[in-house]
Amino acid sequence: QKERSEGVIDRIKAADGVAKNMIEISLSIRSIGLSLVDNNRKREVAYIGVTQSGVIWQVARRRGHWKTLNNTVIALLEEAYLKNQKDLRHKDLCVNLETMKMFTPLKGALRRTRYEGVELRAGVSKKDFSVQAKIGYVQIDNQLPFSVYPQMLYPLPPPPTVASTLEPKPFVEASVIIRRTDQPNVNHFKYVHVLVQK
Repeated sequence: QKERSEGVIDRIKAADGVAKNMIEISLSIRSIGLSLVDNNRKREVAYIGVTQSGVIWQVARRRGHWKTLNNTVIALLEEAYLKNQKDLRHKDLCVNLETMKMFTPLKGALRRTRYEGVELRAGVSKKDFSVQAKIGYVQIDNQLPFSVYPQMLYPLPPPPTVASTLEPKPFVEASVIIRRTDQPNVNHFKYVHVLVQK
């Protein structure tokens, strides 16, 4: 879990020569649901669900970072995995599923995992405070009878023309690094990143 959430914040801190975190807190929730109820009419109005992603495959890169593979490779690996194949050779893809190693197009250890529904990671070092948050798949269902839109918000798969080259991502991904300064009441934002997709 920890290795998956490590990413851009660690790379920025390493490039800047900042010391590692003295305190680090990680929170991971697989899925969570919230039901909105109208007490006067005693009926459910809406249901909001935040769930984990489907299965994703990642390959190990340098310094403990993991790269998520694209949808085409994930589909090939998952099919071979479910059929209990030991090896997979397809075009330029060469994988040993028994030892969980990829040889081409990238070389490294493989892992089969998922993005959690909610992931939160906070760290404190001598100079910085950093927060990284990810929200997986969000769906809002309208529970009213005969509603025009029974699903008000839900993830759609990308069109087939681009799906093969994309890699799965969380619905919301946010990262912030705040650097402490000598001046009181002054915050220096070293890095701010917010990505909303789907």
